Amino acid sequence: RPAGTGAVTRFARIALATGPASPGSVRRMGESSGTAERGDGRSHDGDQPLRVLVVDDDPLLLDLVSEFLPREDERLELTTYRTATDAYEAVVDDHARVDCIVSDYQMPDLDGLELLDGIQETLADPPPFILYTGHGSERIASAAISMGVTDYVSKESGTEQYEILANRIGNAVERTRASRRVSTLDRVNTVIRRIDRRLVEATTHEQVNRVACDAFAHTEPYTFAWVGTVSDDGRVVPQVSSGPHEGYLAAITVTADDSP
Repeated sequence: RPAGTGAVTRFARIALATGPASPGSVRRMGESSGTAERGDGRSHDGDQPLRVLVVDDDPLLLDLVSEFLPREDERLELTTYRTATDAYEAVVDDHARVDCIVSDYQMPDLDGLELLDGIQETLADPPPFILYTGHGSERIASAAISMGVTDYVSKESGTEQYEILANRIGNAVERTRASRRVSTLDRVNTVIRRIDRRLVEATTHEQVNRVACDAFAHTEPYTFAWVGTVSDDGRVVPQVSSGPHEGYLAAITVTADDSP
């Protein structure tokens, strides 16, 4: 708001896409009502579910893990697989949303480190990977560390092991989420600096919005961004965009309280 005036500026919405824009790939950044998200840097995801994929060829072990892990940490939501191949397909081919993978080492089709290697080769940002095995040795532990396994937990007798495993899963996911928040903040700061340098040349609201969209659309991992303003009936009306959207903006209806 310019000094000395009574005009109030309504914040525009910026929506971002990490791939070709579609209703499922675009997410909102900022609020259209003029309110802002909490900016103290503290995490809001402490109570979020932790989606854990567990793979082991022992059905009894899978039953025990499914029973005892959620008792230790109620955030844990488990999906189990009997083969490494099925687990790989779920993560890579079916795009299952997974916060952590817990894998046995010795399995009939692939061993745990071969599964880890396949996931690392395919995913740009793989989830934490915990090797949970009763076939431990210094050789396996050394290979796991060299391949970048997140943690290594030995199977033991008794139920105390599930408390240890649940704690390791929680710690691994929290560290990964914290690292991703830092990376996101770094990307946002990079965009802000890029916008600041170009804003000195902008003389209209449209040019300002164009600068913002161009900056986001050319910053990894984003490929598309748009700015909309809130109309009198509460609809968010696209004004400026940057990047490929394949008719996305013409096909959506967004209100101030909705996300695309």
